[in-house]
Amino acid sequence: MKAVLEFNYPEDETKLRRAIHCNEAFDTLWTIKNKVSKRFTHKADLEDVLRYVQEITDDALRISGEDV
Repeated sequence: MKAVLEFNYPEDETKLRRAIHCNEAFDTLWTIKNKVSKRFTHKADLEDVLRYVQEITDDALRISGEDV
């Protein structure tokens, strides 16, 4: 099967960038899941967990150019 995505550049630049970086987005989700599971227990402070997740997602967004 073959799929072709078509974008009108520059109007669809955001959609294009997200399509290009979708693998990184899924990798980031798995990274969050695994790192949070390994680093925190069920009794962990929710604020610490959320701060840690924010750090990981900020890094991913910066790499993909989505932190505009």
